[in-house]
Formats: sequence, structure tokens, C-alpha cells
Amino acid sequence: GEETMVWCQVGDLRFYAVGSGEYDELALAEVLQALVTSVKACVKNKAFTEAHLFAHFGMICLALDEIVSSGVVEATDWDTIRRGIKLKMSGD
Repeated sequence: GEETMVWCQVGDLRFYAVGSGEYDELALAEVLQALVTSVKACVKNKAFTEAHLFAHFGMICLALDEIVSSGVVEATDWDTIRRGIKLKMSGD
């Protein structure tokens, strides 16, 4: 099948989303926006650098897991993503 890719650059970092089927450019752009919003919140709105990404990698992975689960977009708003992260962290 045909795949669609969108990307955005924020600071020193580039984020990519690739999808097919029901995930067109608009849906993938929404996923990217949710990821960028999550990364901003995780790094406390500091500059987007590779160092900040790696310093907060665990939290960013948890956010990404809330956004996309098994290839399906689950959440795109920060409040839902944040609640999911808190639930996963409290389960440990």
C-alpha cells in the first residue's frame, strides 16, 4: 500500500510520522503535534536539543506509547496523554 510521511523540525530535532490506510497527512500531523506538545512538557519548555531529548527519553517514550498503541492513534490531547503517563508511572 501507499504510505504517507509528514515531519516537522523543532529546534535541533526533526520528528517524523509515517502512516498508511486511514492515516492521511492531517491525521499524521495531529500525531506529530501531540508528540511535540508532549516533548515540550517533558523538557519543561526548554530548548529542543538532542541532549534534552535523551535526558527525558523515558518520559517521551511513555508519551509516545499513549499517543500510538499497536499502530493505532489513541490520544492526541496533552491532558489525556499526561493522565496515561501518570497511571503508568504509579503502576510501577
